Amino acid sequence: MAAMRTRIAIAAAFSGQYMHGVQMTQGLKTFDSAPILPDSRGSSGGGDGSSGGGDGKKGLLGFDFQPPKRPDIGIARVKEPLFDNVLEKEKQIRIIFRIRELLMRRPLRAMEIVDLAGKRRFIGLRGDKNLSKFLRRYPGIFEVLKEGPHSRAFGLTEQAERLYDEEVRLKQEMEDRSVGVLRKLLMLSIRRRLPLALLGQLANDLGIPNNFESDLVPRYPQFFRVEEAADASRRLLALVSWDPSLAVSFAQKDLQEIESGGPMSERVKRVKMLHLPKAYKLSTKHKVMLYKFRKEPFVSPYQDVSTLGDASPIRLEKHAVTGLHELLNLTLEKRILVDRLTNFTKDFTFSYKIRNLLFKHPHTFYVSAIGNRDTIFLREAYKGGKLLEKHPLILAKDQFVHLMESRRDICKLDEESDDEGSYYEGSDDEDSDFN
Repeated sequence: MAAMRTRIAIAAAFSGQYMHGVQMTQGLKTFDSAPILPDSRGSSGGGDGSSGGGDGKKGLLGFDFQPPKRPDIGIARVKEPLFDNVLEKEKQIRIIFRIRELLMRRPLRAMEIVDLAGKRRFIGLRGDKNLSKFLRRYPGIFEVLKEGPHSRAFGLTEQAERLYDEEVRLKQEMEDRSVGVLRKLLMLSIRRRLPLALLGQLANDLGIPNNFESDLVPRYPQFFRVEEAADASRRLLALVSWDPSLAVSFAQKDLQEIESGGPMSERVKRVKMLHLPKAYKLSTKHKVMLYKFRKEPFVSPYQDVSTLGDASPIRLEKHAVTGLHELLNLTLEKRILVDRLTNFTKDFTFSYKIRNLLFKHPHTFYVSAIGNRDTIFLREAYKGGKLLEKHPLILAKDQFVHLMESRRDICKLDEESDDEGSYYEGSDDEDSDFN
């Protein structure tokens, strides 16, 4: 209930003066096959999407898309421990999941500890810590299968392996959801097509199978088409058919609840914005900008951006914010690394100077600097540092984390016990195939 009230409050802020109504998607065409559009990489402007001196993004849909330009409002980064602590805890979780990934790649789901030593950078362990001692910290996860003077092999415990197999089964059973998420993501994009290589980096965030390109896509030719390229990194996944029923955003659904006059609607109308911590000192200029943004009528993230060609900068910004809000709602944990979105350069309206966009809307997004790469949180999806609505895959992950934390007293194993935090590098340099 708390999650729904918070989401509807945010939806109300998106809607403008709350009673503007739900402006359903306009200007979008239902088509049987995706039109062949010029590759955005050939358009004018900087190759990274962050330069170009105002040339805009030409040639995408037969119009010039000018990213919204807003005046400087003196935005400062504010740290919020409740969000940052989520990522601090994730550091050790990520290490365990990366070791698990290495084990699952092996035919017998086991490997020598000496082989693990060569993967320190990938798994995020720093220094020359004793790996055997590190593994013994998690007796619910790892067990030594063979130990001798020249060979020490380890693997997952029976319970940990069973939880892994359960995650795989859940992903397989949620194929309909995976197909729907991919279709909605393509419908959010400017050209109704996205680079396959970059989509692969989002697979875990979205909760879709890592082998979606080889297994999922070929079985749904009525929805997807792969556009080949000489450079494999430039291959695209294109949308074949538009589904109006999917072109309804999470914010629109919440707005519909307001419009329906449900039991919470009167209370929701009195909610102006989510409360920000006192550490946020918004300038008068920033407050005025946010007030104007909220007064602007709702813009569907699925609306064809070409129909906004002559729109005001704030309306284009509304499209970008609702688009990012929708994408975060498609992720399992309602958070994502910032650079996974900036890599899409000109594929989404929110990809251009995304950090500036994020800091201008602190009521909707929080950006954490924990780790080597910034992470965006969808503020409304969390309360007290806890995710309000958990997907079954996240519940499975929680079970695995609980197994991690049910470890025996390491002091009994080694009197020279090190500070646990010294083990963790929290490296994000390489992406894992698991959450």
